[in-house]
Amino acid sequence: MKMTGAIYSLVGLLFCSTFAMGQDLSMNDLRSISEARYFENRISELEQRLEQYEQLTSTAAPSIATDGEEPVLPPVSYSEVLQPLPCHSCETSCPAADRWMNPNGGAYGSVEILLLRWYDTDGDDGSNTTSDASRITLGYMTKRGRSLRFRYFEFAVGDDLGAGQSLFEQADLEYAGRFSLGQNWQGELSLGARWASHRNPTPRVYGDTYGPVMGVNLRSELRDWLSLYGTARQSFQFGREENEDDLKTFGITELGLGVEFSLETCRREWYARTGVESLYYTSVRDDEEDYGLVGWTFEIGTRF
Repeated sequence: MKMTGAIYSLVGLLFCSTFAMGQDLSMNDLRSISEARYFENRISELEQRLEQYEQLTSTAAPSIATDGEEPVLPPVSYSEVLQPLPCHSCETSCPAADRWMNPNGGAYGSVEILLLRWYDTDGDDGSNTTSDASRITLGYMTKRGRSLRFRYFEFAVGDDLGAGQSLFEQADLEYAGRFSLGQNWQGELSLGARWASHRNPTPRVYGDTYGPVMGVNLRSELRDWLSLYGTARQSFQFGREENEDDLKTFGITELGLGVEFSLETCRREWYARTGVESLYYTSVRDDEEDYGLVGWTFEIGTRF
């Protein structure tokens, strides 16, 4: 009877406090309150046990377990247990790696416009006017700085003596690899095969010639966005001269130097170049006369 009276007193107290607060509690509300108090008591009990565990582990040093013994764990706080795993944010800046020797890799290319004037060693050919030429480059680079590329060059100009138009064409297939010279110079060596055609109305016409080509490209950074560059290529062409129907040979030398402006992103680098370029063709008119092209170059492109 005493237990029953105590229960009735507790229920009456709950109802009185409810009415005093202006609320109406149902049986579901009472059940929710009871469950909340139960979980609160359980959490307090777990916290007490965790504090006792921390006190025991803080006085014992970590040791390596032996046979038949359990290892002593390092101290772990309650806040560390409940702390969520760290979230690694997305990368928002470029890595500080050597981009020249360790590029991202992928397709690259450039377009170049050249304003050239035609010269010859005897002075009886050539042109007093400047004509435009074009060069395109397309390639693919690996993440180790090695690439395979295709280059095409074309230049056409009329003879001042009225003999007709002289056309120079070159197509290269090259394999290239990058290198670094100390802290100041970045470079690239290339080698491959070249097809070249030189069609001059008189006296020689080289329709299709083939030969090896080798080149080097150097650049030195003055600022993050400004560099000096220099390029050089040499090829030796072998083919048949169409008018005389004889096997002939000639050489092609390319030299260029200038300034480069660049903009680097996390994925690739964009650049623009301007400078002076010269091309020298040996023994293309006859055995003693050479041709030369010289002028300005303007190039825009992307690389890694």
